[in-house]
Amino acid sequence: MKKEKILIFRIGALWDVLMTTPFIRELRKQNKGAQIDYLTWKSNYVLLKDNEYLNNILTMKNDLFFNYRFSEYFKLIFKIRKHKYDKIFVMDKHWIFALSSFLFWIKKRIWSFRDKLSKFFLTDWVQYWKQIKYEVDYYLELLWNIKDWVDKKLYFNLQKEDKKKIFKYLKENNIKDYVVVINDGGNNWFEVWWGRMLQDNKFKQLLENLSKTNKVFLLAWLNMKDYYDKFILNENIINVAWKFKIPESFALLKYAKKVYSTDCGPMHMASCVNNNVIWFFWPTHPKRKFSCIWWKYSFSKEDEEQYSFDYEDWWKISVWKKFFRDLDINNLEWDE
Repeated sequence: MKKEKILIFRIGALWDVLMTTPFIRELRKQNKGAQIDYLTWKSNYVLLKDNEYLNNILTMKNDLFFNYRFSEYFKLIFKIRKHKYDKIFVMDKHWIFALSSFLFWIKKRIWSFRDKLSKFFLTDWVQYWKQIKYEVDYYLELLWNIKDWVDKKLYFNLQKEDKKKIFKYLKENNIKDYVVVINDGGNNWFEVWWGRMLQDNKFKQLLENLSKTNKVFLLAWLNMKDYYDKFILNENIINVAWKFKIPESFALLKYAKKVYSTDCGPMHMASCVNNNVIWFFWPTHPKRKFSCIWWKYSFSKEDEEQYSFDYEDWWKISVWKKFFRDLDINNLEWDE
């Protein structure tokens, strides 16, 4: 009997791919004998290369869909056609990805559409409604025959060698316990302001309180290194922005006593490996990013009243809006 060949198609940032990992796990559960492959950006390969639920990871250049690389685009189309997939799950909402699935010559094309043009290129779909709903649930809805409880926790297969590198670093610096703080978000190329970050005064207050009794690691990508340097208030605060590779950063987050984070890529990394976390949300909504089972989060009533779907669906927001207005840093749960 011919083995069914299934392709998952998702580009985007780190967190976009991590949000599909519960779907991957459930898809494998329902299709144990199938070949399940994943098509994504080259930069996301590190997140999936050790995922035991996938057979192959196919990659493309990160800018293929954004810099009008038509020759590369058609090469990708013919490359995917050669694999002769039976089914594709399109995880990006823009119509260009639905069109691409059609051009791949894959018979069954499935996704949640949010515009009529996307629906034209799909064979099966679920409408992507404007509602405050966990993003993972949109993916899982594509598997209509789910009957049992589904594990919705994000997944990353952390390897022993990456744990060892972090243990070595901690030992060399005589650090036994620590917390991780992440103040990042809203600085993607399609966003015009750094709107998901704590304001400087609240960030400083958070670090002052935590560093009284803890070693504090400031974790983020390279573009945050200089910003973090301004908040090295004492010897207990350590800037590790871009010091570790992505798998090693997962290990650092896993063994932290607690993690404090705004909505950004490293936040979703932490959610894969650590349950002792506090998140700060705005203008994104926590119920769209988490199932709200494992984590504590700060999202005030005032912030919720001015929440807009336009930001998370189309990245549009009124920059004059104030946020984290009634967040009281002193009333957070502190490590002793």
